[in-house]
Order: sequence, then structure tokens, then C-alpha cells
Amino acid sequence: MKKIISVIFILFLTSFVFAQGNAPKTLSQTEYVKMLYDLQKNPGKKDDLVEAIRKRGISFELTDGLRGLTRTKSKNDNELQRTLEEANRRRQNPTAIKLPSEKEATEILEKTRANTLAAVEEMPDFVVKQLISRSLAYAGTNNFRNLDRLIVAVSYRSSGQEEYKLLSRNGVLENNPKPKQTYSEVFGDCIDNAAGGASVFG
Repeated sequence: MKKIISVIFILFLTSFVFAQGNAPKTLSQTEYVKMLYDLQKNPGKKDDLVEAIRKRGISFELTDGLRGLTRTKSKNDNELQRTLEEANRRRQNPTAIKLPSEKEATEILEKTRANTLAAVEEMPDFVVKQLISRSLAYAGTNNFRNLDRLIVAVSYRSSGQEEYKLLSRNGVLENNPKPKQTYSEVFGDCIDNAAGGASVFG
């Protein structure tokens, strides 16, 4: 599972680097208006228009007239209007969103790949939440009463290591829970606070 995550992440970054060298031509005003009229006839094309604006940007000044036309043809679609405004800000300040060079992008990719692989090695194979309800009874009485309800995060590694974190007690979240190596470390404070001569059942 960890290898799959790392491979997917690296492939995504690789595709990002190669995409920089094949940047599509920016959207002209004529092309945008044509797509707006197509949108009016076929509302299902909205996602295509939004994606085109995000990927290609716009080469024209966004005037109040174009804003009004966008509202009319898109039936006041908020996502399209917001995307168009973002593209206009990028057009006005292209330096702020300038993509790194191919060399810089490759260096970033290599560093990210190394950091990702290192992080994957430290990830547990899986993490589960355990819901535990504990009861307490005085020795010999067998008359149990509810003590508390715990939520514990259990992480496991293929090397056989397990770690436990007490996430909450009786619905109250624990602040910055520290990983413990055994259940007794996690529950020790609760057990120690139980009444003398009592037995605890989890």
C-alpha cells in the first residue's frame, strides 16, 4: 500500500513537470465568448470551460461587459465567475504565478521523490481506531459498573512494531497524545486512579 501511494505521487509530479513544456495557448476573448454561447445551449459543458480557463488562462482584459455576459450565459454560475476572476488576476500579475524552469522543476521532483520515499518507509502499514469501554468492580463482587469509554489509535508495521495513542476519554479529546508501545502505558494512569482493591475490565 505504501509503495502504491509513493508511485502515484511521483507519477503525478512527473506529469506536472512534463506539462510545463506543453503549455496550451491562452484563451482569447473570441474563443471564450464562443464557449460561453455554447455553454448556454449545453450547460453540461461548464466543466470543460472552467478547466480550459484554469489550464490555459486568458489573454484578454476582463471588463464589466464580459462579466455581465458571463453571468447571463452561465445563469449566474458562481464557480465559473470565480474561475474567470482568478484567471484575470493571474493575467494581471503573471510573475506571481510563473512556473519554475524545467531544470528547477526537475530538481524539485528529485527532492520530492527522495523525501516521499523516505516518508513512506516511516509510515505504518495501517492505522485503526479501537473503541474500548471499561468497567470496574470491587474484588470478588463481580458487580461491574462503567468506568470510562476510550478511543485508541493503533498503528502497525510489518516489522512487528505497534504503537498506541489515546485519542479521547469519555468523548473528551486528548491534547497532543504521545505514542506508547503497550496498552499498559496507555491505560496506566486510568488504572492507577481506580479505587483500591478494585479490578478493571476492558
